[in-house]
Order: sequence, then C-alpha cells, then structure tokens
Amino acid sequence: MKNKIYSILLILVLIAPTTGTYFWLLHRKNTVRKQVSEHIKKGIDRDELVLLKFTKTETEEKLRWEHSREFEYKHQMYDIVESEIVGDSIYYWCWWDIEETLVNNNISELGKFSMDTDAQKQEKSDHINPWFKVNYIKESFNWVARSAESTENKFVIYIDLYRSLDFPPPSPPPRLT
Repeated sequence: MKNKIYSILLILVLIAPTTGTYFWLLHRKNTVRKQVSEHIKKGIDRDELVLLKFTKTETEEKLRWEHSREFEYKHQMYDIVESEIVGDSIYYWCWWDIEETLVNNNISELGKFSMDTDAQKQEKSDHINPWFKVNYIKESFNWVARSAESTENKFVIYIDLYRSLDFPPPSPPPRLT
C-alpha cells in the first residue's frame, strides 16, 4: 500500500512543474484577454490600431481564428476593433495583442519542452546514443549447443561464456585486524 502511495506521489512530483506552469499560463492568457476587452470597450484611437487587409479567401487560409473578434496571423494575436468590407477585400482595424502573443509563445515552448521535440535536444540525443551503444550495449551472445561426444575442446564453451576481467591483486595486500 505504501509503495502505491509513493508511486503516485512520485508521478505527481514529476508532472507538477509542467502542468502547474501550463495552468498558470492559461490563467494569464484569460487575464490578458479580459484586460484587452476592457481596453477596447473604453475606446482606442485609430492611431494605436493596426490595419490589416485580406481577401475573403485569405481570411480562411492565412488566419487562425480564436473566435469572431480575435485571430492569429503570422504567429501574432490580433483583436478586431473595426472591420469594413470593400469589394472583395476585408479591412480589419486591430489591436495588436503583444501580451497574449507572448503567453501563446510560452505555452508553445512549454509544449515543445514537455514533448521533447526541441531540435537541440534531439541533436544532443543523436550524439549521446552512439556513445552508449559503443560502451554499454554489446552484441548479443549466440549460444550454440554442442553434443557431449564432440571431439572439440569442451573448455572453449566456458571460455566464450565467462570472460573475467584481469585485475592484479592489491598491493600491498589488505590486513585483517
């Protein structure tokens, strides 16, 4: 029973930093969204906004929509303050949400870290694995059964199986007192 409790506690201790950070970042993202929403409701000068122009097909292909008033474009988050349709184009006056972009980048980095998809870690792993193969992983032993009537030297079998390390005796010999 104690072993199960210790096992569960160990698992929790191992996953707590990643999951705790993830939930804190989600909380931070929601807080930033509320702050931006309040800022937009108070009113923003057009000088502070970014104008983005897209065709209708580009809005479907290039934008990743969070909801009807917020999208991601080129890994940057934008909140729509005003929109206008002119012919085949759509003009969006947007608040460039730098804080939410940073939080999203942090979440993305956390995901890469937890999934070990980072290219630098993969490169280190590629360098270390051959070292382990050379130093620790030896070829498997292929045992061949021999009959008792075999004329070959029977001791060869044991020599192949048991190779001891040849260490010289300690000098001077240990004293027992």
